[in-house]
Amino acid sequence: MPVEPKDFKDAMSRFASGVTVVTVEQGAEVYGITVSAFISVSIAPPLILVSIDKRAACHDAIARAERFAVSVLAAGQVDISNYYAGWRQPGQTVELTRTERGLPVVPGALAWVECAMFNAVEGGDHTLFLGRVEGLTTRDGEPLIYFRSRYRALTD
Repeated sequence: MPVEPKDFKDAMSRFASGVTVVTVEQGAEVYGITVSAFISVSIAPPLILVSIDKRAACHDAIARAERFAVSVLAAGQVDISNYYAGWRQPGQTVELTRTERGLPVVPGALAWVECAMFNAVEGGDHTLFLGRVEGLTTRDGEPLIYFRSRYRALTD
């Protein structure tokens, strides 16, 4: 019996994840997308993976990019997550900052990871982008958590 997409999404929603924003610049245009499918892959070399829906507006920009950044969002950054997930409020804008290497990132994020494109692998209706980490920045704080299709906070 085949797995129904609704059932698959429901089962996967039971895996709590952090929330990231992947950003890339093509020409004068900056693209970004909210991503919860983000993992570290390797320490040597340092590699991360993000999974991007092929229908996403920024998919092709990421696919063409030589470099991209990932911002790990903090607990108070729900509005930024929603913005890059396509749930923008009228007139809403998000100001990005630049890393030392010039990549656009979300200010106030818990971490920024600057990556060179390492590989791209087809994965059904998504592309799995592997990035080789060239630089990173971290700060203390609580993470933005996503669980069962809702934002959550850590509790002790």
